[in-house]
Amino acid sequence: MDASRLPRIRPKQGQVLVELLPEPNQERGFVLPDNRVVKDRIGRKPLREAVVHSCGVWPTTAKGRPFAYEFHKGSRVFVDPVIGMELRSYPRVFRIYNWNDILAVVTA
Repeated sequence: MDASRLPRIRPKQGQVLVELLPEPNQERGFVLPDNRVVKDRIGRKPLREAVVHSCGVWPTTAKGRPFAYEFHKGSRVFVDPVIGMELRSYPRVFRIYNWNDILAVVTA
């Protein structure tokens, strides 16, 4: 199914729609540090790389200015595959995350 044939999905305020990339068959050669408690990561799936498909309206500060984030549509990011809401009705894997659940942005 082409991206042009997918229905338009617009996340709500502070939400980000990402498309999970296929899991690699081999290690990538770098490790992201995890600042959570070690026992929290035991038995959990490793981080997954994804591409931001669309973003909802960014939350605003008390002065009415929108937050400025390091990612936008088309950015490659790392996410935790356990959290977020999965959309299963498409051949590709999409998930909706809160903006603060994006763990890292991949830069070239």
